[in-house]
Amino acid sequence: MKPGASPLRDYVAARLEVADLVRDALRKLQAGRPADAAAANELVVKLAEDRFNLAVVGEFKRGKTTLMNAVIGRDLLPTGVLPLTSVVTALRYGASDGVRLRRRDSTFEQQIRVDQLRDYVTEVGNPGNEKAILEAQVELPHPFLRRGLHFVDTPGVGSASRQNAENAYRFLPQADAVIFVTSVDSPLGEAEERYLLDIREHVARLMVVVNKVDMVTAQELSEVLTYVEQRLAEVVGGLEVPVYAVSARHALEARLRRDPAGEAASGLLEFEDALGEFLANERGRTFLVRILDRLISVLGRSAISAGAADGGQSLGALLRVANDMRDRLLDANPLAFVQAAAPTPRTDAAIERALLASSDSTRGGAAGRRMTGCPVCSDQSQAVFSFFAQWQHELAIDRVAQQAFAASGGFCPAHTWQFQQIAAPQDLSAGYAPLVKMAQEAVARAADERQDPPELGLILGDDCAACRILRETERASTLDHLREIGEGGTHERDVLEASWCLRHLRSALEAAPDGPGVRRLLDAQAEHLEATAEDMRTYSLKRAALRRGIINTREADAWRRGLIQLVGERAARGVLLGPDEAAW
Repeated sequence: MKPGASPLRDYVAARLEVADLVRDALRKLQAGRPADAAAANELVVKLAEDRFNLAVVGEFKRGKTTLMNAVIGRDLLPTGVLPLTSVVTALRYGASDGVRLRRRDSTFEQQIRVDQLRDYVTEVGNPGNEKAILEAQVELPHPFLRRGLHFVDTPGVGSASRQNAENAYRFLPQADAVIFVTSVDSPLGEAEERYLLDIREHVARLMVVVNKVDMVTAQELSEVLTYVEQRLAEVVGGLEVPVYAVSARHALEARLRRDPAGEAASGLLEFEDALGEFLANERGRTFLVRILDRLISVLGRSAISAGAADGGQSLGALLRVANDMRDRLLDANPLAFVQAAAPTPRTDAAIERALLASSDSTRGGAAGRRMTGCPVCSDQSQAVFSFFAQWQHELAIDRVAQQAFAASGGFCPAHTWQFQQIAAPQDLSAGYAPLVKMAQEAVARAADERQDPPELGLILGDDCAACRILRETERASTLDHLREIGEGGTHERDVLEASWCLRHLRSALEAAPDGPGVRRLLDAQAEHLEATAEDMRTYSLKRAALRRGIINTREADAWRRGLIQLVGERAARGVLLGPDEAAW
């Protein structure tokens, strides 16, 4: 996407705002309007599912699969010199890599690893589709797929395999839009033109990619594109078909080596920009307008029936909001009508980095392992755990350490119970006995002093060693991570990918208010928070629609991420964990 452009993000914001309106209407209609409430609930379900099949089609060996690999930035789908894809393969969002196979002879899905895909979807591993695979669904934690998109690789037509062609044609009625891939070495032959006519019968939205442009000169490419555009006008006249020139092979190579200049030179970025605009503004706008049309019909009928009563007034207010939303969707502006203006221009890149990071990873220190949660909280948690592990041993066997621990007043209440979770009862008994004895003596003195009222004069945990560890680690870790950003260190990307909690963002501002990395850190964290809020609202919508089966792991865990981003990791705060929560 171009800097500052985020059509898919704007679409999701608009969809969630429409969903909130529909759910408000549903709550009003449930009181005495069961038929209209059922109609509104159907709209909630449609908004929750929001599936869109984008199929990549064409003759065999045009580079369809390589183009898809380039878009997702991974050499994942099998490619080769000979005609390869034999089974419809759909990429969809998942919290981790995996493949689900649907078979003709079974109602149950088979799960396999991604590295086993070649054995089931290629002509080499599954000749003639002898394994009876209806569809392979590849789940990936990729932001391009995150918003209901199914990116579908179809077998190439025109090869010796009749079965492959049948599989490709069979999927066409399910496609919502098509990317037709041809190539400069033989652009739009007679068989391809017949295929385009068949596609037009099923799909109203078509994009054409002319692949392998690295094989020709600039002049030759210009002639090829002119020819393709002329043939398209004759074959599918009346249908606007944009044409894009791409070298999918060069695009994939550039993306794998993180070469932005190479990506741009391959033509991929221009194609992706157009695709993103279509998915958000054209497809998204049409979908949301259809939802609002139905809602307006339901609300209008219900408001008339309710008359001037309070219920009618409430429904009338919702009807006005729905009409206003519909008018805004139908104008020529982007789908950002529900978003507050962003304080600074941002791109989807930081959200992509955040969505690609695993939600279970942590990292201690800027030079440690990959981070995703708050890196300072992670460093604090590891520091206090290491301290407890060492102190547990010393407190159990060292009488000097036991007396010093008692003299210091022990840990604060929160760290006392956190320490208890890792210490054995035998070690606690040996280590805490002197502190309990000191408390007994203090209470006895208070009883003997005959003061009215008696004064205990004993406050435990004022000089908590674990709290000191947290304070020292917080400052050192914050400066360490900021230095990575400011100096462009090896782990700079890891630091920006991690989701910092607000407490430690404030620490970063206090530690280096004018540092070169602070602004970049804040921009990245604003993106992380936006993605989390989006996941939380989507989770709520899918649960309301009773569609638990389409909730992905990031959406299910979004509430947890949100709380961590607001208040930090519990282990870094000395918070007691329940018996079933130690794996957090």
